[in-house]
Amino acid sequence: MGKELLKAGIYAIINKRLKMVYIGITQDCFLVRWIEHLKRMPMYLHNNDRTRLYLAKDTQYIVLKEIDVAISDKKMFYELEIKAQEFYKERGWIVLSTSTYNKATEYSPWNFTIEAKKKRYRRAISHMVATIGKEINQSEVVARLYTAHHNEVNRSFDTYMCNKPRQTPIEELGATELQLIMLDLYPRYKVKSTNKMREQYIQTDRQLDLFT
Repeated sequence: MGKELLKAGIYAIINKRLKMVYIGITQDCFLVRWIEHLKRMPMYLHNNDRTRLYLAKDTQYIVLKEIDVAISDKKMFYELEIKAQEFYKERGWIVLSTSTYNKATEYSPWNFTIEAKKKRYRRAISHMVATIGKEINQSEVVARLYTAHHNEVNRSFDTYMCNKPRQTPIEELGATELQLIMLDLYPRYKVKSTNKMREQYIQTDRQLDLFT
């Protein structure tokens, strides 16, 4: 799991055994969108199909197609989303996502700023840190991760951070540095958040085939 998760495009939350799939699109990056899906799991405890998909141990989060936002408009994203949904429906799968795509609509260009992206990333990091270990101070975790990956950031993303203090507060980090921290936290966060939701679900005394 690496920089491919920092791309935009079409993704799926998929379980082949259950023949269930959620198809989604993101113009930002797959990683932050998947974090947000996991964060919102408690909203779907009343929905048996969503619960089975999200909490089954063999469910996977996969990239279906990377798309370059710079040369692709919203319509392309929506059209590919519809095609993916139709692909699985034709094969008898349960597709849990819907699309707002309207062929006759003139879609406006993507409208997002770097500051908006950074705010979204900081929010995701804060949630992941709180989930992984509430006893750990967020600034300490971020500072430790940032220090540990200082050279890796330069090598992987060519950000030239040599003159930036290694104890830089999270508010002062750029989008690239925040993405790297998300990549570092994500595997542990996914395990911790999913296990937490499984435990919470068991307490509802509802029986679903979640753990096989």
